[in-house]
Amino acid sequence: MIRDRAERMVRVSPVSFQGYRRAGDCQALQARTDLRELSELNFARFDAKLEQRLAEFRAELHTALADLRTDLIRWMFGFWVTTLVALAGLVLALRH
Repeated sequence: MIRDRAERMVRVSPVSFQGYRRAGDCQALQARTDLRELSELNFARFDAKLEQRLAEFRAELHTALADLRTDLIRWMFGFWVTTLVALAGLVLALRH
């Protein structure tokens, strides 16, 4: 969506090309073309940086979730073991 928007902003209409040709102002046309190329290069750099940062973020998120899952399983095991020990103690106490 951002790329489409950027292309629409830089797009040159055919009417303006005719105006440049009539006036003989090739420098303005060249400047506009250079600006478009520069904008495309800047967008490509921005897009590459964004992809890199998103990949890094996904890797960090994956690591953090794996650590969280490990901690959660440890706590669950600890609670279940203590519950079973307490229940076994209660059963043994009530039998006698």
